[in-house]
Amino acid sequence: MTRARDERPGDDDSHEKRQDTGAPGARPDDGSERRHATASDARLTELLRADTPTAYTALRELRERHHPSVLAYARLCAASESSARELATQAFTVATRETARGTEPGVPWRHQLLLLAFRVAATWTTDEHATGLAPTLRPVLDAAGPDGPVPPLLAAFRFLPPRPQGLIWYGVVEEEPDDRTAVLLGLTPDDVTYKRESALQALRQACLRVRLAASDDPRCQDFRRLIEESVRPDTPRHSPDLRSHMEYCAYCTGAYEELCALRDNPRETLAEGLLPWGGTAYTWIL
Repeated sequence: MTRARDERPGDDDSHEKRQDTGAPGARPDDGSERRHATASDARLTELLRADTPTAYTALRELRERHHPSVLAYARLCAASESSARELATQAFTVATRETARGTEPGVPWRHQLLLLAFRVAATWTTDEHATGLAPTLRPVLDAAGPDGPVPPLLAAFRFLPPRPQGLIWYGVVEEEPDDRTAVLLGLTPDDVTYKRESALQALRQACLRVRLAASDDPRCQDFRRLIEESVRPDTPRHSPDLRSHMEYCAYCTGAYEELCALRDNPRETLAEGLLPWGGTAYTWIL
């Protein structure tokens, strides 16, 4: 990890530091040390919801962890550095307020912040902020409507428990070191190493369920096992019946192609599938 990992929240413009985050107990930075550096994101979320001074220190730690990546993604979405910083700040403000109210994001903290940054960018198309959007993003938002494009793997991803989600997002998409991912998720580095593949397998199964559930053809469910066997990384088994079925079934074809992509190119496929726009570009700048 290079550029995004080297950024620090302290690099923000001064107006960003003063902006109200909406966190309970928020107060000016007192320069205290990172007392929650070893706490998981789940624990920091609990502290953020507490109406005590610990809410602010928890928020500081979350910003320290995730702001560099959010700013990196915001730079893809924005036409200037000032617009990118404003976009990142607004994403944090929304995330903090929603968390303080008890809203569950349903995805890892950093992933949610990137989704919020894009959501905020989508709202800019209707006001004076429109000129602050990247020229390549504006036509995408215009074509997709007010909510922007929907990440194709997000529905399946949300079926996973929080820790498998985190293993996929931090360990595969962001390629964080295992010891860093362990802190974020409240696991040990060995847990991260050995459980990552099972998390990916759980996602592949969820993707297959979601794709086949969208079909009105009851025969699609009968092909589930054949699809799984045809995309195994070692000794795949190809079925003539499945091949004939996929000639006219877009659902099974889509499921097969999606699983092949997750097998052959997991990082790029996940980044493109879990972000509404710019997934591959985001992995390039990490």
